[in-house]
Amino acid sequence: MGFPVGYTEVFLPKLFVHTLSFLGFIRNLISALFDFMGLTNFLETDAVWPENPTRTTPEHPPVSALLIREILP
Repeated sequence: MGFPVGYTEVFLPKLFVHTLSFLGFIRNLISALFDFMGLTNFLETDAVWPENPTRTTPEHPPVSALLIREILP
């Protein structure tokens, strides 16, 4: 026995994954081309990137973190 070769439901996810991979490749290619030409301002992304990425500590750390700091020497 074995897995049937003509099982059509297997082809749909494979085609879907390949299509998404191709679209991602096209997106990265366009982004790289715009970056190379200096036109990155024309690409509007919804992501907001901070100017200076720094590690921030919360104003009120969790109680477990406070207890661990008290216990450790």
